[in-house]
Formats: sequence, structure tokens, C-alpha cells
Amino acid sequence: MTYVLGIGLLALQVALAVHVVRTGRPIFWIFIILLFPIVGSLAYIFAVLIPEWERNRTIQDAVERLIVILKRLLSGETSTLL
Repeated sequence: MTYVLGIGLLALQVALAVHVVRTGRPIFWIFIILLFPIVGSLAYIFAVLIPEWERNRTIQDAVERLIVILKRLLSGETSTLL
């Protein structure tokens, strides 16, 4: 079980490091992510990714559709989910 968590954390670190390079973020983020795996990853997610997602219209549209679907599911209206 710990191997699965370790591999998952390593995969998250690699994905975040790739994001740092592809988006041109400062290189210190890679060091923070790799030296402090959990805290560094969470810091990058909250400091960079979430604000980036909030500015992305495609993600905003997807979240709005998900909210509508969840409201319909909770109200029992399943015939017109999409």
C-alpha cells in the first residue's frame, strides 16, 4: 500500500515539475516540489494551479455544467441530466 502512495506522489511531483517547465514558471518551484514532496506539491497547487484554473473559461464552463448536473441529481430529475 505504501508503494502505491509513494508512486502516486512521485507521479504527482513529476507532473507538477513538467507543468512548471511547460508554463515557464520560475525554476525554484521544481526545487520546492522535489525537496518537500507533500507540502511543496500542495503549495504549488494552491499558489499556481487553482488561480490558473479560476481564470480558464473552459474549466469554469465544466464546473458550471457539473453543478447543474448535481443539482438535478439531488432533486431527483434524472431524465435530462445533460
